[in-house]
Amino acid sequence: MPGKLTVTLIGVCVIVMSVAFLGSEAHAGCAVIGGKKICAAWITGSNIDTISVNGIGNTPGQILAAVGGTISTAGSNPNCNETSSNFPTEADNCGVEGIAFCINHGGNAAKAEGRPFSLNAVLLGTALFQSCVRNGKCTGSVTLDATDEQVVCQNPNWQLLTFTATKYKGKSQHCTTSWNLAVDPPQCIDGGEVRTVVELCTIDPNTVKPTGGQPITCVPLQ
Repeated sequence: MPGKLTVTLIGVCVIVMSVAFLGSEAHAGCAVIGGKKICAAWITGSNIDTISVNGIGNTPGQILAAVGGTISTAGSNPNCNETSSNFPTEADNCGVEGIAFCINHGGNAAKAEGRPFSLNAVLLGTALFQSCVRNGKCTGSVTLDATDEQVVCQNPNWQLLTFTATKYKGKSQHCTTSWNLAVDPPQCIDGGEVRTVVELCTIDPNTVKPTGGQPITCVPLQ
């Protein structure tokens, strides 16, 4: 079964009404947008991003997580630039650096073979919040799967266990209504408000394990 990429988005209601990036948040990239703080913390397995939002009332809406590349595979493209907050679309052909773990059919997952792999795709998904508390803080996660069509094992007789992105742009978003995934990039419909954090995320590929659960360092891009 392919590995999973999950994102969790965290937001806290504050007074500031402009956009500001807060570097002091532990293990999370944050921004204050529309008076609410949104944060995203990523871990491996294949990649997991935790998302929460505070003070969003009785209509929490949906969260969205996405992984995009930093390598331009079809000429120079500014959306692949790792210093820019522009998040790539599929048409931008930005490669995602990562590690593919493959195993022999019926083999031991603990002995999965990892090798460098560039994923020429954008992984994304949406979800509802899984829990909300009385003060309006809602938390949820989005699980993203790399398929065996997107990641092909070096040995054709082996099976993809997981793909972990090790250098990528991570996008974490909250829509107060719902997302339309029929367009690229997805749109927040029915006049909903959007809060977005785009980060450059990296982890040493030599330290990544197929079992996941390792924190990934992410820095908000502006």
